[in-house]
Amino acid sequence: MFTGSFKKTVYILAPLILYFVTIRIFIYGLQILYTLGVHTGAAHGLFTGHAFFFKNAVSITSYALMIMLLILVYGKTDDLKAAFKKTEVKDIPRMMIVFAVGGVFSVGLNLLAAFILEHVKLGGDMEVPSSFDPSETPFAAGLILYCLLAPVLEELVFRWLEYGRIKRCFSGRIAVIVSSLFFAVLHFNPVQMVYAFIMGCIMAFIMERYDDLKLSMLFHIAANCLIFIPAYF
Repeated sequence: MFTGSFKKTVYILAPLILYFVTIRIFIYGLQILYTLGVHTGAAHGLFTGHAFFFKNAVSITSYALMIMLLILVYGKTDDLKAAFKKTEVKDIPRMMIVFAVGGVFSVGLNLLAAFILEHVKLGGDMEVPSSFDPSETPFAAGLILYCLLAPVLEELVFRWLEYGRIKRCFSGRIAVIVSSLFFAVLHFNPVQMVYAFIMGCIMAFIMERYDDLKLSMLFHIAANCLIFIPAYF
């Protein structure tokens, strides 16, 4: 029994650990290359004169590499192709509804969090979930990173792999809750954890209801877009 439980634990946690460790290796490795470039005579002006560009390039490259790595490592074992149902014309209204609901839920939860933080003394350095700083990320880079790569990567990790593996070991209900807890914990900030848990449960429920990863991705993309884009206007 212990051996079986241990194997299940490793089976469930392996993708999460790979994601958590490897994404940081990518980011820190590219940052080291950037630092070396800053201190290299001929390249010094290039790197220091375009600091924001390279900072965002590091994040974009790291996320893209992580997506490719997950597909390469788990694409066949966890049947990524089966996670995406074939899209037919009759599915388009549902996709549009999911996209719209994702934006509405995200904005609503952010407004609620902002209201609570403004009127209730929670202590500590709390931030509104999914807040973006336009001064740190150019619009085009932010669209690629926050509105495409980040939601795609997180859906691959938490809905395709974590939700899918937990469901295979236990049940759909447990998979919804536990995968959402994993999603929340990796956001670290307490307020963002609550936001991420609620949003994670909704996206996992979409997977449970429709068994289609593209729908949870659309929900996640809409949620990020409706918070990111208005920050620039």
